Amino acid sequence: MSSRTLHLYPPTGSGSNASLQTELRTLLESSETELPTVVLCHGGVYPLPETVLLNPRTSLTLRAVPGEPPPVFDCGLAVTGWKSVRLDGRMVLAAPIPERALAVHAPLDQLFVNGKRKTRASFPKSFDGFPIDTGKTPKNAHDRFVCPSFDPAWFDPVNTEALLFQVWVETRLPLRRYDAATGVVEFDARARHPFDERTRVVWQNVREALTEPGEFFVDRRSGIVYYIPEDGESAESLSAVFPAPFPAFVVAGASPDRPCRSVVLDGLVFRHAGTGRPDPTAPFYELGDASRLPAVPDDYPQADWRENADRPTLTCAQADYHIPGALVFFCAADCAVRRCTVEACGGTGIQIARACHDIVIESCTCSDLGACGINVCGSASAETDPATRTSRISIIGNTIANGGRFWHSAAGILLGHTFGNLVEHNHIRDFYYTGISVGWNWGYADQVTRENRIGWNRIEHLGKGVLCDMGGIYLLGVQPGTNVYANYIADITCRHYGGWGIYTDEGSSGIVIERNICLRCCKEFFHQHYGRENILRYNIGAFPGEAGFALSRGTDQTLGFPFLGICHTHNVNFFLNVLLVDGKPFFHTADANEKVYGEDQFFSERNLFFDVASPDAPPDAFLLRQDNLYTEKPIAESFDRWRKNRGHDLASLYADPGFADAKNGDFSLTPESPLHALHFPDPAEVCRNAGPIGAPPS
Repeated sequence: MSSRTLHLYPPTGSGSNASLQTELRTLLESSETELPTVVLCHGGVYPLPETVLLNPRTSLTLRAVPGEPPPVFDCGLAVTGWKSVRLDGRMVLAAPIPERALAVHAPLDQLFVNGKRKTRASFPKSFDGFPIDTGKTPKNAHDRFVCPSFDPAWFDPVNTEALLFQVWVETRLPLRRYDAATGVVEFDARARHPFDERTRVVWQNVREALTEPGEFFVDRRSGIVYYIPEDGESAESLSAVFPAPFPAFVVAGASPDRPCRSVVLDGLVFRHAGTGRPDPTAPFYELGDASRLPAVPDDYPQADWRENADRPTLTCAQADYHIPGALVFFCAADCAVRRCTVEACGGTGIQIARACHDIVIESCTCSDLGACGINVCGSASAETDPATRTSRISIIGNTIANGGRFWHSAAGILLGHTFGNLVEHNHIRDFYYTGISVGWNWGYADQVTRENRIGWNRIEHLGKGVLCDMGGIYLLGVQPGTNVYANYIADITCRHYGGWGIYTDEGSSGIVIERNICLRCCKEFFHQHYGRENILRYNIGAFPGEAGFALSRGTDQTLGFPFLGICHTHNVNFFLNVLLVDGKPFFHTADANEKVYGEDQFFSERNLFFDVASPDAPPDAFLLRQDNLYTEKPIAESFDRWRKNRGHDLASLYADPGFADAKNGDFSLTPESPLHALHFPDPAEVCRNAGPIGAPPS
């Protein structure tokens, strides 16, 4: 079939008033033909004062012109008119909040200067945060607490925001009032979890905290943004923008049975696009222009999350699913995003929403993001119309880095209520939470998620000690046919608990986990909360911080189980794996749940174990039982008792696995390795090939 080729040029000077939406419409309607169309986008900057909505009558490709600088579609709200002023005794730069930012209700909580993300003026300067006074805080409070670090004498404290870290989520609460008599700080909204001794608070947008180069403070009352320049920056050299509260592009069909087809974005750059302060319990994403853009359902929230409270809950239940993307696909099929860059954005990078199928995201870079890298979600199992389901999304060869910079519990790749997807050869790094999250149903109830393939990904430097209950790869709920294979996962660090390499959370079942390498996870290489009939084989867990492998609960947990009685054989089948530790136990559980390692619930055989701190014989603490997983009242069980009393690992080996340099990530097998005789797949292949093909390991 023949096609037509059109050319799109960036605007020049101040005389071009037409929006990109108008320019594209003019181009596409310049001929009455409905031939497939390729629009060659010439290099330069294309300002986007609004979201570009694509729903062409025929196939449409927007492609960068080879050999030219990339076309940059920039949603940024420019801040101009900087002047030197004195504030609180120091010289800073000040500029008026742009009128356009106020007109589109931009949240003004993220700022980019000369291409770099800047820091909100905060106490303290790190995410360590301040503790609250649990003795004086009302019991089970969600919307008020006592915190000695709060100073009611701060300038305009109602303009201050509390950033709270609780278990696996962050919450941002605006102040309502301060009670001087009791010391209680009360908020206009509530957190999902009650405040306790582990809660930490960071006070943000505090004028008195504006003390270091690279920090900014927004005074909404006077309409001024203040900034302390870094070396080499001046009022004349500043190029400053707030990210816009809307997506750059939305690709949307008319309905699930009338999808938008065959849109390809190739080689384009999207910058400073979309975030806002959306309601995490709302049924639709907030895209910033409800009169012009389609209502895109947010299929993550559950009905019982919409509490009947006197103020809204501003905490996302998990993984900051509610933050829309710079690119949004809805009711779309047979589309692709290739070789594109999404950067310096306030929210998520790329979002595949309800009623999408057969979409490819390939060789893209998503970096410096306020929230998730790529978010894929369709309708839940309660929705009976199969046309609303999302499936067959291929996410291949992408680099997803430096995410969750504002919405800290965001994941690198998030798959919820979606099936038949392929996630391979991606490099995910530097997030504060999970790398790849798959599922969206707690317990054993039926869910849409199934038959997803997660393989050959390089996932590293996650958690950073900020949040809890995370994994390099996190799985949730029954997922028959899902395969997690040949991923390289390293350096997962939690705050209090839950820095795992691979984590099968509540009800995870029917999953095959094989050939993965997990290195330097601050807890275990693998942890299962509870689940059934999961297979782990040919995996390597090396140098964990807590233990090699952990189980929390077994068949006593039956949430959502559709059948009477217990009808599965084992919670986990664990065979032909390597656990390599340094003075840590190989297995770990809570003493109250030690039966999870019984013969009727757990199968372990033909594995290889080695403790470099005890090279000649297995250590006394082969299995460690504690009051719970996180307190120190240990009961040690030896390798001999493990075999005799439980019947596990009768044919397993205790021997040096013979890796070239496992501590530094080289898992090549030496000629003397006993793994040769076990026909163990070459782990060096995973080290070489995990991540984008052709990219050197970091």
